[in-house]
Amino acid sequence: MKRFVFALAALAVTCAATTAARADYAVAKFDDGWCRVWVDTAQKPLAGNFQWWRHHHHPYYQFATWDAAHEHLLWAVKWNLCKH
Repeated sequence: MKRFVFALAALAVTCAATTAARADYAVAKFDDGWCRVWVDTAQKPLAGNFQWWRHHHHPYYQFATWDAAHEHLLWAVKWNLCKH
């Protein structure tokens, strides 16, 4: 039984160590209407806020990759939600 618990704990540690780190990207909209991809979502822009998006009625503002955030930025510019 001790071997089984040890093997299970080793498997859990291995799985936790192999998961990729989540990068935080967002689309920041400044007070003057301009938007840009914001790299660190831990700090809010001084003169603006993050743009919020919806996916199946769930709001979010963080993206895992810079490319995903940039796609949403281009979408917001296309629909005149912000300037680029």
